[in-house]
This record gives sequence, C-alpha cells and structure tokens, in this order.
Amino acid sequence: MARATRTRGDGTRHVPGEVAPRGLLGTPPVRGSLLSQRWDSRGTALMAGPGGLVMLALAPFVQAPGLMAAAGLGALVLAAWALLTRPGAPAWLRAGYSAFAAPVIVAGTAAAEHGSSLEVGSIALVAPVLVVALARSRRETVLQLLFAELVYGTYLAWTLPWRSAVVGVVVSAAVLGVVAVFTGWLRLVLDDALRELESSAHRDPLTGLLNRRGLAAALARGDARPCALLLADLDHFKEVNDVFGHAVGDRTLQWVATVLRDPALAEQLVARIGGEEFVVVVPGAVDAAAVAERLRRRTATPSAQRPVVLTVSVGVARGTSDDLPGLLSRADLALYRAKRAGRDRVVVADA
Repeated sequence: MARATRTRGDGTRHVPGEVAPRGLLGTPPVRGSLLSQRWDSRGTALMAGPGGLVMLALAPFVQAPGLMAAAGLGALVLAAWALLTRPGAPAWLRAGYSAFAAPVIVAGTAAAEHGSSLEVGSIALVAPVLVVALARSRRETVLQLLFAELVYGTYLAWTLPWRSAVVGVVVSAAVLGVVAVFTGWLRLVLDDALRELESSAHRDPLTGLLNRRGLAAALARGDARPCALLLADLDHFKEVNDVFGHAVGDRTLQWVATVLRDPALAEQLVARIGGEEFVVVVPGAVDAAAVAERLRRRTATPSAQRPVVLTVSVGVARGTSDDLPGLLSRADLALYRAKRAGRDRVVVADA
C-alpha cells in the first residue's frame, strides 16, 4: 500500500470523538441505564403535561369541574416531577411519579364520567404502564400494573355494585396486562436489534474484526493503561487484487484476520482499520516486538489455508490506551521505516 493512502488526518484525528460511541439511535437504552431513565422521565412528562392541559381545558364543561381541574393540576405536577428527576436519581423518585400517575388518571376519568353517559374506563391507565414497560424492569412493570389496578378497582368499588366492579377490574387488568406483555416483548426485540446494530457499527463486515471505531471504544473502557500497538500492513497487496482478483484478495484479508491473534496472549485487541492495515494492541508488559515478529513469520510461512504468497510489515509503538491517535501516529512512522527498509520486517518506534 502506498504511503499516501494511509491518511491519518481524516481518520485518526477523529478518534477522540469516537472514544465513547453513541450508536445509531444513541446508546441502546438498556433497562436501568441513564439513557433509559432519561427516556422514562421524558416519556412520562410528554404524556402528563399535555394531558394536564387538556383536563384543565375540559374542566368547565364537565359535571365535576373541581375534580377535573385537580386532576389536571396533578398531571402538570406529575410532568414537572418527571422532568426534574434526573438520570441517576434514586429509584424511588421514578417509582413515586409513576405511582402518582394512577390516582391522577383515575381522578380525571371519574370527573369525565360523573353525571354523564361517557365511559372512559381504564384506557388512560395504558399510558403509565406503557412507559414503565418500555423503560423499566419486569418487576417494576408488574408493580405499576398492580398499583394502577388497586386505584382503579377502588374507584369502581366506590361507584358500582360489587359484581360490576369485579368485572371491571378483571377486564382492565387483562387489557393492561396484554399491553404490558406486548410492550415488553417489543422492547426485547428493540434491544436485540439495537445491540446488533451497535455491534455491526464496531465491526469490519469482511473480517469480523473490530473497526477503527470499535477499537477506540474498546480502548476507552476502564482507566488508561500501558499498552503497545502493532500496525501491520500487507506488502504489495494491491498486486494481489490486480493479479488474482478481488475475491482472492478478500479471502486473503479474511485469512490474515485469523493469524493476527497471537495464541500465546490471553489479552489482546485485533482490528482492521483500513484496506490492508490491521492493528493489534497488547498489554504494556508484553514484549511487543516479539509478538510482531511472530505475526510476521506466521504470515510469511506457507500453509494450505493461505490463499497467496504474502508478507507483512509491522510498526510497533508503546504508550497508553487513552492515546490512540499518538500510538497510531508513532506506529505509522515505524511502519513507514519498515517499508522503506525493504518490507517484510518489524520496526519499533523510538521511545
């Protein structure tokens, strides 16, 4: 690969911004994560705020205007409570505003149904159950469902004969239960899809190795630690594509991906960061030059699996895991020296 094609300016320079990749839709909102908690509070506020305004607007037109206005004000308080509950806040704060939603909704339902033939039923209780089922654990969903049914059942028992109240509770529990189960299932499907998308965003589709973004994310986990980076470039790889075709070139890259990992090392990161450029990151205590030399020999040694005769040049640099741009820059200079010295060799960057 020609020197001019290894452009660090438009790739490596952006690594700092990729250290904590956010994925396609932001970090997948795993239940209990900070993003999930943010969605929880915002979803609750989005439903409660406009709902409260609607109830206040309807108050003059119902038979129980005071109750409807109280429910509307309660919904606005609920929206503010949810918005002010920041990610990472104690779990009881989120449980509190979810529980508060049930009496607010039932009060609004009672005000709408009082003195009229309107039957709202438990349909409005779907909203808090939906939010909890999307953002929280199954246990929290079940508790929210039970509390909502307790509040709604109390209202029915107060206003209806006991047989009708029992039927109403059973029907509403069945409806809300189906909503919770179906929403939970959709959430699992969404989680799986987002995890797959996140994984594919960090992987090279041809070799299955980490790509540059995935390498940056892997190095960013945990505290900065000493490490060594091996930057390997396949010698004269363009000729492989020109002479044997791109299908053979692809098989060659896939084969190289299998020999990059050193079987003697338990801890290492392997990535493909360019056309024929690969990176191996090993702990700082490891003899990186020896690892690179073993890699060079494995690549050059004939085998039945190797599609074509091949050699590799390797540049080695030492540093810390929080300085991927610096590691790549120094390893790139060492790799350039290996190319100029005749290829098929290992060069260690100056300390």
